[in-house]
Amino acid sequence: MRLPETPALLLADRRALRHILTNLVGNAIKFTPAGGHVSVAVQSEAGGGLELSIADTGIGMSPEHIKIAVTPFGQVENARTRKYEGTGLGLPIVKSLAELHGASFAIDSALGAGTTVRVGFPGSRVLEWGLTGDAVAPSELAFAV
Repeated sequence: MRLPETPALLLADRRALRHILTNLVGNAIKFTPAGGHVSVAVQSEAGGGLELSIADTGIGMSPEHIKIAVTPFGQVENARTRKYEGTGLGLPIVKSLAELHGASFAIDSALGAGTTVRVGFPGSRVLEWGLTGDAVAPSELAFAV
């Protein structure tokens, strides 16, 4: 896990951000074979934004597969040969939750080379950089990342 030296206070719905993280990390683990790697990073962006990225060394996806994966109920594998369980709703929901927060959502992937998913929150969603470890969020909508 790679985190910025100075934590940030992000204006976001706590449950939505938890869902984004849980789904993306879960997918990275699910689609990465034993011996592979999954990493999570948070970094500042130009304009005061915050980028969350989850990268893996898993099976990866082709550009065509990415289009399917972000479509509700889209399954890259067909029902007969499917090795991985799922409803095909995870990435579409994550994309929607990111967009509801004004965040960008991008998937970079290549078959056999892994996947990186980036969620970029705009500077208007980052209330403060440089919090101390004892910082307490002012409400349920804002919390330290």
